[in-house]
Amino acid sequence: QMSAVVSSGIASMNENVTSLRTELKAELQSDREFMKEEIDNQRKAMRGLEDSVKLMRAEFEERFKLIEDDMKLKEAELKARENSAATSAPRRSDSYYAGK
Repeated sequence: QMSAVVSSGIASMNENVTSLRTELKAELQSDREFMKEEIDNQRKAMRGLEDSVKLMRAEFEERFKLIEDDMKLKEAELKARENSAATSAPRRSDSYYAGK
């Protein structure tokens, strides 16, 4: 009779262990799926950020190029003014200064 009780107890414990294993496997699978989805979402967000950064960089480079071109144009205008002023200004000869 004692062995029947022990056998029954062991069978019950085996059922509990099997049930717990099944529950744990289901939880692990659920957690894996959730984490996979979270990782995918994070990857999508990172790609979105990368695209935004690329766009911002392109806009910055375009603005920088425009500013650079504008500065070159202004430098050319300044040189042209300087050359114009230098050629139109009356020049005194070295002999003029030597005589003073």
